[in-house]
Amino acid sequence: MRRVLAVLVWVCFVGGAALDQPALAQPAFDVASVRPSKANIGHDGAVSSDPGRLTIRNATLKRLVNEAYQVPYSQINGGPKWFDTQEFDLDAKADGPATLPEMRTMLRKVLVERFGLVVRSETQEQKVYALTVAKGGPKLPGTAGTWRFQGDLAHFAGVLAMQLAIPVVEDPTRVSRVSGRPVPVVDRTGIAGEFHIQLEIRLDPALDAFTMWQRALQDQLGLRLEATRAPVEALFVEQASMPTGN
Repeated sequence: MRRVLAVLVWVCFVGGAALDQPALAQPAFDVASVRPSKANIGHDGAVSSDPGRLTIRNATLKRLVNEAYQVPYSQINGGPKWFDTQEFDLDAKADGPATLPEMRTMLRKVLVERFGLVVRSETQEQKVYALTVAKGGPKLPGTAGTWRFQGDLAHFAGVLAMQLAIPVVEDPTRVSRVSGRPVPVVDRTGIAGEFHIQLEIRLDPALDAFTMWQRALQDQLGLRLEATRAPVEALFVEQASMPTGN
């Protein structure tokens, strides 16, 4: 029997960010607090911000790196055993108004100071899925179901990489973590602009995650995934430790 998978995805990717290691001389938060989360709930971490203030709840260090560097999860490698399981709460305040991109740069410094984070970037050619326009043309935005996304298609591609790596389960309320390293998805639609997308994802025991999403993309958005190879810039975590005191 088919059931509808209801997943709400909050996306915080905004634009590309350089992968350089932050220097301690860069702008910094006036006050920053990092502590283990009391509720290790298995979510990706909720981010909220006001000019000059950044609040992150229930976020793994991998999620914090994702937010600071704006690199998709599928392109973040390495890290200690607890890198994508132990969750943290972060509260930070600048000494004046600051935009979210500016605070992401400040967040990099917090990760260096509190976690001893050391990262490097490297470009590798590897297997990817290219998000392309299907025969018949695009049908954007999709407004049919309860899986939601807001942003441009480059960021949509990054979210798809994670969704394709989550096992298909019968219980849509179950929290599922990505197993293994996701295959990156790159946007090659040539379509600019931001979209409010809603999809109806139907579970079928006979389908794997890729086929399930491929059908939804083609039928509801007029898009499709094609396997290919492409250079991908990846972020490697070379060193990190549990955070020091606030």
